[in-house]
Amino acid sequence: MSSAELDPAEQLADRVGLDRAYADPNKVYMEGDSMYVAGTSSFGDVLDDLGLPFGLTRGTQRYIDAERVLQSNPNIRRVVGHSLGGAVSLELQRARPDLEPRTHGAPVVYICLLYP
Repeated sequence: MSSAELDPAEQLADRVGLDRAYADPNKVYMEGDSMYVAGTSSFGDVLDDLGLPFGLTRGTQRYIDAERVLQSNPNIRRVVGHSLGGAVSLELQRARPDLEPRTHGAPVVYICLLYP
């Protein structure tokens, strides 16, 4: 059984939100109390990806952009991210434990090694 079969409506909402994040120039999209953070989509993102295993997620452009949206919208309670966006979601939750992260294809192996 796939996760889409368990909660198809929620899964669809994540896909739609992430598609809108990928379409946004800053790769971050907000709707209601949820923020969606896109994954790697440029050469700069590839360079940022290289820093993830070394705990440098907060220095990535994606984290900076997502944090800016989060600070401007204190009603955000859920952060959904894909790939690089998933790593950003988890790092944002570390800084703000009240956030609910949801990741799709995040490099969690690196994060588990850094933050057991």
